Amino acid sequence: MHSQQRQFTDWGRMHWTRRQRKTYEAKGRPSDNPLIVHIADLEDLSEITENVPPETELLAKHFWPGPLTMIFEKSSLVPYGTTGGLDTVAVRMPK
Repeated sequence: MHSQQRQFTDWGRMHWTRRQRKTYEAKGRPSDNPLIVHIADLEDLSEITENVPPETELLAKHFWPGPLTMIFEKSSLVPYGTTGGLDTVAVRMPK
């Protein structure tokens, strides 16, 4: 990995960790209760997930943007603090 890429990744993780902590505090929710990660584009899914089933694209095209939340295996970019310590991540593309 390029050092510039690594710096961005480290900065992104640190920034995400601060934001997730603030979100938990604002919602008054325990940190073992996973947050839902919102994405803006279907392409964003590949950065935060692994092993996405082929049916996902069909569901996403039909129900996103919208209220559907899908659960996937998380990528290493998603901190465990976001997922409540789980190896999965909840993802939604809101309107």
